[in-house]
Amino acid sequence: MTREHLDRLLEQALLADDHDSLASRLYDVALDYSSGDVSRASILVLAAEEWRAAGQPARAMECFQRAVEDGGDAGFDARAGIADTLFELDRPDEAREVIETIRAEGNVSTATAHTIAETLVAYGDLQGGSNGPPRPPSAAMRTIRSRWRCCARATASGSISGCRKTSSTSSSPDDRASRGARRTGRAP
Repeated sequence: MTREHLDRLLEQALLADDHDSLASRLYDVALDYSSGDVSRASILVLAAEEWRAAGQPARAMECFQRAVEDGGDAGFDARAGIADTLFELDRPDEAREVIETIRAEGNVSTATAHTIAETLVAYGDLQGGSNGPPRPPSAAMRTIRSRWRCCARATASGSISGCRKTSSTSSSPDDRASRGARRTGRAP
């Protein structure tokens, strides 16, 4: 898969606000993957984020797990995505175990650390597990986080045209989500 092909897929999904179709297409591309500019693991992570945006965290979990098994460069440790999805599936103890495993192994990249911190903050787990049971983020917050992550990962892999199309003047993830909501008439 080339970055240009990925850009076109992301752009079409952003314009149509059709996360199910994009997730399915990305997953199929990853399964049939042979070579290209973008790693299979990156494609699986993008598919996982789209499944989450479509409200299907179990399918997202499968994609994150396949990305880990693939071992390719995904821009961050895909286990951080697994932890985030475990929180979403109301399995906080398992999520914390995954996070502790990542931390214990050391050499945590900035992108992985950011994803973990964002997850803990989103679920009200500011002390990494000492504040009691986590609270799930609102649907609006999940959408904003998902859209921001999609663009952040695409930017990190060099595929940014789809994200630029959604942002005319501001680079703030909240502003992009708000503009998308105004354009589609849906809440972010």
